[in-house]
Amino acid sequence: MTLLRPILLLLLLLPALAACEPAAPPPTPTSTTPRIAVLSPALAASLTDLGLERFVVGRHAWDLALSPDLPVVGDTVGGGIDYESLLHVRPTHVFVQLGSSPPPERLLDLAAHHRWSLLRLEPLSWPDVLDAAAQMAHAVGNKAPARLEVLRERARRVLAPSPRRASVGTVLLLASLTPPSALGPGSVHHDLLTLLGATPALTSGAPYQTLDAEDFRALSPGAIVILAPRARNLPPANLSTSQVLERLGPAFPRDLPAITNLRIAQIDDPLALLPATTLLDTAQQLADLLDRWAATPPKP
Repeated sequence: MTLLRPILLLLLLLPALAACEPAAPPPTPTSTTPRIAVLSPALAASLTDLGLERFVVGRHAWDLALSPDLPVVGDTVGGGIDYESLLHVRPTHVFVQLGSSPPPERLLDLAAHHRWSLLRLEPLSWPDVLDAAAQMAHAVGNKAPARLEVLRERARRVLAPSPRRASVGTVLLLASLTPPSALGPGSVHHDLLTLLGATPALTSGAPYQTLDAEDFRALSPGAIVILAPRARNLPPANLSTSQVLERLGPAFPRDLPAITNLRIAQIDDPLALLPATTLLDTAQQLADLLDRWAATPPKP
């Protein structure tokens, strides 16, 4: 897990790299059933939420949602696209997330030559996430209309704001403890906090910010939630408040309202950092935490 969290953050925040591999003969279409190669852990998580994983034939090297038995067709953060593997799985659809990088010319040429349906999606906000799910469902023939509507309805229910959550004070979401780093404006997680009716501690700056002790004192958050995804083959850690406090280490001032009022928790869902529809699980956990804290008066 020491290496996994930085990799997840890189997948969200760094541009992709392109690679070139030898071409192969075009496949002969044999079926109208979609064959999806998905080069994004976030898009793959949403595909799984839609029930479309049965159509996936190739995955990203750092995928967290699909079967690990599926062939890896690239790593758009580190090594780029493995074109030989991509050709081998004979996709009909290729879904990519490339950050700020332009689509690789090699990918564009192969998509045109093999008549792949190439779809680039860059979910950054919560509306982007829902829109990306809808676009993927539509791209493969709208094979999951019921699941898509279920997701939309669940989003309306889970993300219904509650005014009492503002009484918790400002909420700081941490994506890393070494170094201490927070999720700010421009991140989908910031969107979730706002939609839930909470008050984000960070109101300016980048989506991902490294903080020091002085930053924490200046922000003086009323609550701190650590997003620390566990390996998907492990059970939830279910840490107590005292155990979460032990994790913070010496970089965190102990006189912060979040700490003195014991409004600090960890969410370790394996997909908690991905901009995907699966974030509704994280949002529900956030809502439950906020409601519990709002029902408990702070220390005088």
